[in-house]
Amino acid sequence: IFPLDLAAVEVPSIEG
Repeated sequence: IFPLDLAAVEVPSIEG
């Protein structure tokens, strides 16, 4: 439902 980019902005766990 939500794009990975948006999720990364709030909780950037994948990017670190």
